[in-house]
Amino acid sequence: MQPLNATSAINSSGNVLVGGAAASKSTGVGWCIWVSIALWLLWFSDAWFYHGDAQSSLVLDKPFASVLRAVTILLAAVFSPLIGVGGIIDFFRNKVFLLPLLFCCAVSVLWSSFILNSALAMINMISLLVLAIYVHQRLGFHYFINIYFRIAAVIVLLSLFAVIALPEYGLMQGEHAGKFKGLFPHKSNFALFLVTFMSVVMFFWRDIKSSSAFKAFIFLLSLMMLFFAESSTGVSILSIFSFVWISIHFTKSLSGRYLYRMMIVFASAGTALLAVHLSSDLFLELLGRDFTFTGRTQIWNYYSQLASAKPWAGHGFYSLQADPSLSQNALNMFYFAARSPHNSYLEIYYNVGLIGLICYVLFILQILLSSLRRALTQGQIYDSRVAQFSFCLTVSLLAYGTVESYQSGLNAGLPLLFILVSHAVVSRKGMERLA
Repeated sequence: MQPLNATSAINSSGNVLVGGAAASKSTGVGWCIWVSIALWLLWFSDAWFYHGDAQSSLVLDKPFASVLRAVTILLAAVFSPLIGVGGIIDFFRNKVFLLPLLFCCAVSVLWSSFILNSALAMINMISLLVLAIYVHQRLGFHYFINIYFRIAAVIVLLSLFAVIALPEYGLMQGEHAGKFKGLFPHKSNFALFLVTFMSVVMFFWRDIKSSSAFKAFIFLLSLMMLFFAESSTGVSILSIFSFVWISIHFTKSLSGRYLYRMMIVFASAGTALLAVHLSSDLFLELLGRDFTFTGRTQIWNYYSQLASAKPWAGHGFYSLQADPSLSQNALNMFYFAARSPHNSYLEIYYNVGLIGLICYVLFILQILLSSLRRALTQGQIYDSRVAQFSFCLTVSLLAYGTVESYQSGLNAGLPLLFILVSHAVVSRKGMERLA
């Protein structure tokens, strides 16, 4: 589990040096760090043992969730001094458009109708950033994914237990009765967690320090539960991740010149989009969808009209998620409670306005283009394989955001954490050059 970041160091035993202390598994410091990261990951995983088809606004008021949130905020305060000013500057230097996005989110809290909820969500977002910076600058990406694998594997196993032994928790109720949701509030949240987990396991199979038998078992178990969650969106995102990954590998083997590689990638993407467009009837039928995306077009129209009331500055960070009247109004109009716009970009537009949405798009574009360049270029300081992962995951979440909005609040979520952590990871050779 050696770190790949230039700001970390490795002693002769291979232990990660964090702030001058060897953070190996055998030390007290190492165990404290491990437990702290585990608690953070548990909070951001959204696996809190929800009852039935829970609404997040209600579940967040439960005592155990409030305690876990308070712990992660406290951890952010403790870990912030360990990062240092230099670590923060280095992190944001590679993600410059993240700063104006954060500024828009923070300022919009002031005019939110639910200012307390918005402020807590903003603090939560800062906690996510502190974890990302600490992992990126001090632990190293590969050490982090080993911690993540163990925590995620436990969540998968506990979700299976809930499905079998506690179906009132592990299975959906109401409209989607009987579908797997594990410890999560909804099958879509569960599917996104499983897809993220499987993507990490597939991509970093050799880097995860566990037996091949257990990795194969937990991967196949996750795939099985994704099938029984019956989330066509989750299956689509996993397929997109796999397709983009294969395309990058094919491109690197086909051409040795960077410009040709870029041309092949964009041509492949265009061909794939054209194929989906020309066979849209068959594609939607395979996913169990129609041209309204199971009523989403009505929801998009409803929320876009609400968002257009404050088009530039938005209604305030996290205000959409905190307003219970929106889903009730949707229920009266459509005969079902649309608890979100089911579109990340529309939700960002509602919360932080057009200015915030533009900042978000610029941030994602920077991550995409820089990751693609590093993924297709050899002999540089950045780890090209981790850059491939960053690019594949970002593309997948961009696609996910067109039909779901779980991550659009930008206040929590493992996929966003992985994008932040995997971007601009230094390779071993690059670390030697920087040293």
